[in-house]
Amino acid sequence: KYQDFFQLLINAIDDENEINQQDKDVDSDIIHEEISKTKKNGISKIELLAQSWIVLVAGYETTAFTLQMVIYVISKIPEIQEKMRDEVMEVIGDKTEIDYDDITKLKYINQVVQETLRMYPPAARSNRICTKPITINGIHLDKDVAFSIPVYAIHHDEKYYPDPYNFDPDR
Repeated sequence: KYQDFFQLLINAIDDENEINQQDKDVDSDIIHEEISKTKKNGISKIELLAQSWIVLVAGYETTAFTLQMVIYVISKIPEIQEKMRDEVMEVIGDKTEIDYDDITKLKYINQVVQETLRMYPPAARSNRICTKPITINGIHLDKDVAFSIPVYAIHHDEKYYPDPYNFDPDR
């Protein structure tokens, strides 16, 4: 058995699929305890399918969108594409296998991805529900009040990002 999100969902279907106590580590103990607190008779197979679908779609869609926008940006600004290529050649060169350490050395490519996410966020806003009463900058929100965080608007506000419509990976 794997110790990942999907295995935890499968384990939550019914009590017969519980992980053996001796095979559990500290992290899975905590997660499993939380699942046990909230489940009555486990989750149904349709709930398992729905949760799996959400995880896969959310992960795939946002990654695909971000990569599309990176390609769009570097096609419009060839100097950035050339700088990215130079960095890849410097860090990776003629290697046939790339490891995690190589990826962490690709600083400029990371900057390009971060600036792409700033200019073209996969989610233009984020909706949340208040879990307790709070006042932020003089605005009071009661418990259970829904609110939105305007991600796109914040990322394009000159107060936070000078010249916000200019793509600048060095920002």
